[in-house]
Amino acid sequence: MAAKQKSEQFRDLWRRASGVTVAVQTWEEQLFKRVQGRVMVLGVGNELRGDDGVGPAVAQALADELGPAQRGRVIDCGDVPENYIGPILAAGADVIVLCDAADFGGAPGEVRIIEFGGQPAAAISTHNASLGLLVKVLRASAPVDVLLVAIQPQGTQFGAPLSKPVRVSAAEVTAVLAGLFKQ
Repeated sequence: MAAKQKSEQFRDLWRRASGVTVAVQTWEEQLFKRVQGRVMVLGVGNELRGDDGVGPAVAQALADELGPAQRGRVIDCGDVPENYIGPILAAGADVIVLCDAADFGGAPGEVRIIEFGGQPAAAISTHNASLGLLVKVLRASAPVDVLLVAIQPQGTQFGAPLSKPVRVSAAEVTAVLAGLFKQ
């Protein structure tokens, strides 16, 4: 929540200082605008590496919240999402939302929507295997839109739990993603 408040305060300060009115969308607004049709959520990350486990934490919480009827549309991929290409494609989603920790230089717990149009999205991942490569395979196999809900980690030390700012953001992201299934 603190990262979200800082982001909103910065936008308000910039608007006042510049004298320009700009329509700035929150990550939630960006997500709801982008997601049209049948959605699938993939949690990506390693639960043993602190905040890197935020993707699986969100996927597990979302699956619990949605219940058995929607579980095939939410997958905890761990740190090997490439192992789930078959089930992902079989789900027939129009939009795939990846949820993962990503170091984009924000405040711990800050959430951003990252596009996969170019290399930068792949470069910010905390994983050895490129999410950009996964996206290329998915797009080559089916007409699907893919985006990343990225959460800035505070730390990815082995054996550490999720940090407080990332836990708070994980709960917010889970609630917003649940809303996508109710559209």
